[in-house]
Amino acid sequence: MTTPIKLGVIGTGKHAMQSHITVAFAEPSLFEVTALYDINRPAIDKIVSDGKNWGHKNLRAAKSAEDLLTSSDIDAVLIATPPDSHLLYLEGAIKAKKHILCEKPIWNGTAETLKAVELMNLAKEQRLVLTSCHPRRFEPPYIEVKRRLEEYKTKFGALREIVFRFFYHVPPKGGWRETDSLLLDHMNHEIDLVNYLIGHGTVTLRKNFDSFDRYSVTGYRLEKDGPSISFAGYRKLDTKVYRNELELVFDKGRVLVLSTLMNGRVNSRIEETNFDHVGSSTIHVSNHEVHVPFEGIMKNFAGAIQKTATNYLDTCDLAYNNSSANLLAEKSELLNFHL
Repeated sequence: MTTPIKLGVIGTGKHAMQSHITVAFAEPSLFEVTALYDINRPAIDKIVSDGKNWGHKNLRAAKSAEDLLTSSDIDAVLIATPPDSHLLYLEGAIKAKKHILCEKPIWNGTAETLKAVELMNLAKEQRLVLTSCHPRRFEPPYIEVKRRLEEYKTKFGALREIVFRFFYHVPPKGGWRETDSLLLDHMNHEIDLVNYLIGHGTVTLRKNFDSFDRYSVTGYRLEKDGPSISFAGYRKLDTKVYRNELELVFDKGRVLVLSTLMNGRVNSRIEETNFDHVGSSTIHVSNHEVHVPFEGIMKNFAGAIQKTATNYLDTCDLAYNNSSANLLAEKSELLNFHL
């Protein structure tokens, strides 16, 4: 039996709490949550109390981020602060030889890219686990589509288009996302899903629009017969709902994945359409609680540290996802991008 990983957390906002901290609390065989730091001290005190009720008896509020990073009783760090501080804490964690799960984007702006790449390479040299948060890789419908991709090609011919759209609610006022581009906040998820499904490749992308509540990107993969790519996102809904649509278009058919998150549950289905025939068939994928993919991320993080699993994101994934999003957030076009 492996010893639980002693985990420290920098940034205890709503997303960190729901997606990572609560998951770690519920997995005492994998994690012993040891220290928390956030500028909102009253919130930390409440989380510390909750954690102790879960059985994490040694949990404490750290005096500062530096205090947490240099603590000898911490093996790994979750960085879940706003993006403009990610690189600072990433550097501190690597210097302290801690394993790291850093929320995306790992760095904020192209001016930080060189430093970020140096730090990622340093983490790799020191054999530290460095990962991030891309939950779609752990969601049942996308796992099913990846599993059946060759079957789809046999049935429908070559893959010609990959389209991803999302429709989310308007975020509450006062969050740090009010000043961020939706592209920078989200495109790394979309490009990661493409790479997850069909592997890495050279890509040309054009930014059509980017604002707080809307973004649009189009492009194509440059390999022979590579598919065209289209991403679009909107944060305009009145109800607190998340709708995702993945469409794969082939020579003779289409696969459409529809997912809706509401009230803590994700309902998904996969529709297959053969263009030679009238009608379509639907595969209902098992519905799941919203925390399921985040459990997958946290368990993979623990497994990679304990050497019982391979990190689901390698250095190339991290560099590709974050570099492409940062570059396109600042430029109108990204030509022949590859790593």
